[in-house]
Amino acid sequence: MKKNNLIYSILIGVLFLNSGCEMNANVTVPSTERKLVVGGFLSPKENEHQISLSQTDPLFSTDPPISLANVKLTISSDSISYSPSYDLNSGTFQFNNNQFNIVHGKNYHLKIVTEDGKMVESDMRTLSNQMPSIEEFNINVDTVFSDFSNQLIYNLKLTWKDIAGEKNNYRLTANRIFKYSSIPDTTFEPIEEYNSFTLKDDLGKDGQTLSATIKFEDNSQISETIGFEILLMKVDVNYYNYYKTLNNYADGDPFAEPVILFSNIQNGLGVFCNYQTIKLRRNLFFKIP
Repeated sequence: MKKNNLIYSILIGVLFLNSGCEMNANVTVPSTERKLVVGGFLSPKENEHQISLSQTDPLFSTDPPISLANVKLTISSDSISYSPSYDLNSGTFQFNNNQFNIVHGKNYHLKIVTEDGKMVESDMRTLSNQMPSIEEFNINVDTVFSDFSNQLIYNLKLTWKDIAGEKNNYRLTANRIFKYSSIPDTTFEPIEEYNSFTLKDDLGKDGQTLSATIKFEDNSQISETIGFEILLMKVDVNYYNYYKTLNNYADGDPFAEPVILFSNIQNGLGVFCNYQTIKLRRNLFFKIP
């Protein structure tokens, strides 16, 4: 009996101690300044160019939104500069080569100034006009059988010869070419690579043969895949580093380590970079099982 009373007394004491430890937590949440976000992906091989501009929306910020109504962008190279107007609806500056020419092997400077004096800047050098030579583009298909339907898995493998004597970075993308039974025209759609961008560099393999593979799982029941278009992109180091950090970004995963995305925008966020592309198209000549 005494033993039970002792246990009961200890439990009552623990409850009183726990209730006495309750405290109000006063946590100071750091305020984060709003920043301009720039997206400039330019190509000397294209005639039309655009540079996007937006702003961050910090969770704990008392700053009012940055006014972009009278924002001014200036892009310059050597002694030539141009200032395209900003389209508030699309959030972009747009221009073409007749207005300001983007050419190979030149330095470009970007400056953006808002009406309240916020300014961001960036520099880049466009790539040489040399492109790698394509050696082979193969498409292999596997069939995964199930009780409900058969799933086709396409493996798109591209092999190319690296340009000798220069540091090169590459990105591989692809489009699916398909058609609906009721529509004779063909349609293109990008093959999405969620959290996985196919990147390649020539570190230790200068001038050698490189290869990369993109996998596509065809689950469509209403359209027929008739071919693929593959795009080999030669990209600058800013483009490469930006997508390399995106590869480490896991959206919505509460257990993922925080990832800081690459940025070469001074006083802001984003990327100012350049690329050029080779496109190859292949139709499927084999019969799908």
